[in-house]
Amino acid sequence: MTDDEVPPLPGQPLMASIARHTGGEPLRLASVVFWNVAEAGGLDRLRALARKPQGAADAPPIGRFTCDVGVIAVGERRVFRLRLGKAPLVGASAREATLPAELIARFPREFFADQVAAIRPLAVVVEGEALYIRAFGRGAFDLVVRTLGADRSEIAAGPETIADAVRALVTWPAPEDAIATIVVGPRGTLDPAVQAALADRDYAEVFVRACEQQNADVRRPLILAAHAGPKLLANLVDRAMRAGAPAPRTIVFTATFCAILILGGAAATVLLGTGLVTGAPDARVAALAAFNKFGLIAAVSIFGFASIVAGIALVLRGWRFIDARASERRLFTDGDRTSGEQGAGFGARHDALLALAALRGPALGAAEWRDIATTATADPVFADRLAAGLLAVPAANRNIFLNAAPPGLKAFLIRTLIARKGPAQSPAAYAAVAIWLLCLAIGIVGAVLEPPQAAISTTDWLLMLAGATALPAILLAVAQASHWFRSRKLMRLLSLSPPELGPARVRQD
Repeated sequence: MTDDEVPPLPGQPLMASIARHTGGEPLRLASVVFWNVAEAGGLDRLRALARKPQGAADAPPIGRFTCDVGVIAVGERRVFRLRLGKAPLVGASAREATLPAELIARFPREFFADQVAAIRPLAVVVEGEALYIRAFGRGAFDLVVRTLGADRSEIAAGPETIADAVRALVTWPAPEDAIATIVVGPRGTLDPAVQAALADRDYAEVFVRACEQQNADVRRPLILAAHAGPKLLANLVDRAMRAGAPAPRTIVFTATFCAILILGGAAATVLLGTGLVTGAPDARVAALAAFNKFGLIAAVSIFGFASIVAGIALVLRGWRFIDARASERRLFTDGDRTSGEQGAGFGARHDALLALAALRGPALGAAEWRDIATTATADPVFADRLAAGLLAVPAANRNIFLNAAPPGLKAFLIRTLIARKGPAQSPAAYAAVAIWLLCLAIGIVGAVLEPPQAAISTTDWLLMLAGATALPAILLAVAQASHWFRSRKLMRLLSLSPPELGPARVRQD
């Protein structure tokens, strides 16, 4: 764009430059931003070194990082993101990197947008110079962008300034907030704001995708609310349930893979095992026999038994998924018969609290924290399900939730998490891992020390037993080690809490 093409709008050259991309919609502000900061490739680094002037040893490196650069413009109804392309960055680290001054100086003269997205915002969050915009609509994007600050008033605005302008366009709740309102609200009715949002086609698509991604603690009360709620909500939840199910092609391929794995493992076990016992390997597996009997032991135990175990595990996992979806379908059709047609009662309240903890996490209000603390200390089943939900999320998210909880509830939950033991922590599981390690150690030592012999010895049988049970034993050992390390970290987290607080002293304020 040349100077003659820039409309005469004093003090706002950037906004005047992007007017052609907004469809005539008036703009409140526009700011240069960048996103997708990435380490530059080797060729980019060589070019950066070639461009570096002599005697500029202390100058910040140029070209070490690259990014997408463009403009965020806020109109009266929509937010526009205009992408200009890739650009080099100046800075010693990805966090410090920013656009070079010579590139910024060319705005808006060299302004040619190669990609334009017009969206409606759902939420905006500011973290330092970073700006996270969540949006919906055609061409929607959920993006973390970084600003240049407010030092260049003609082409840049501070993150808070942009966020305030974007928040003015946020009229509907985020999908997770809408789900939270639904699960805690009176059954059979919808909040007017949520109902208006769900009636919008674009918002409904985002809501359905959010429902698909929720865990069981959120899906159960949501399905019950849809069962007793308006038809609009029921239709959207029904779409989410159907969209989350595996496609017929996926089911066929999974079943075929499991069948090949199990039948192939069984065939390998019979074929190689027979040759190993008789001492005359089949000619079709002569390549394996060349590795001597230990090669046959490894093939029989690992490929044979372990593949069968893996195939059975896949089948069971698929069956559990199908069974869970069938249970959800029954809830959607019949409701919760144990607590009445409308899902009322003590159990429904528990479901709503678990859903709130999963949806809002550390952003729970004071009253919601009090309800969760009171219910957790009074009902062991609720406490166990809450602990299971915390164990299912990444450790960083779990720690954020625990640190945000009131001190008494934090101490109670940490003790519950430490005390919660699954099948992998049972005495039988520990004994199985110990026996496996013993068989493996004796087999390896015996294979090294005993003289070579063609017949199968006790050492060979121990090695075969260790190989056959390797997969479940390793899985048990990993689960036990993970529980031990997690317990140690939780104990350190507990040591930072007031020592006098515990299950009987949950703070209520």
